[in-house]
Amino acid sequence: MEAGNEWYKGIWRGISALKARLSPTGRRRHKLSLFVRAARKVTGFAADCEECRKLKSQINWLSEAPVPPAQMTPEEYRNYLTTHKSIIKHLRRRHGLVVEKQYIKRFVSIGAAFGLSLVMFGYVLLSFGITVLVLSITLPALIIRVLLGYAVGYLLDRRAKQQGRVI
Repeated sequence: MEAGNEWYKGIWRGISALKARLSPTGRRRHKLSLFVRAARKVTGFAADCEECRKLKSQINWLSEAPVPPAQMTPEEYRNYLTTHKSIIKHLRRRHGLVVEKQYIKRFVSIGAAFGLSLVMFGYVLLSFGITVLVLSITLPALIIRVLLGYAVGYLLDRRAKQQGRVI
């Protein structure tokens, strides 16, 4: 485990130096904070998972790229993002980890979809002349669905964070 910690510290130092050179937009564009968190999780799982041991070499390649991310060609940037996504995908599928605010995004969009379907249903009722029911179904239903989706997503995200399943 000590060797894993040293490896992670080296990755962290390299990314910290890169963060110092990049603007906030560049840091966000290259997802450097997510990259560091993923490297930490890969380090923790590398003892038990063969795929995570292979991912460590890809993380080394990404962190020690000869060209800084700000000067990458579009093809190099695509390769960078593809490799980054494969690391995140492995952590999510194999180890059951989630990205920050994943459940909030998911449940708010589901709530908005159900709320909009009720709004469309309200317009159908409006065409039949049922206006009182339309007023009670449409806008409040959309707002309540979105707020309920946010609350459920927040609780699930908080539980995942307490369990240590957040990348």
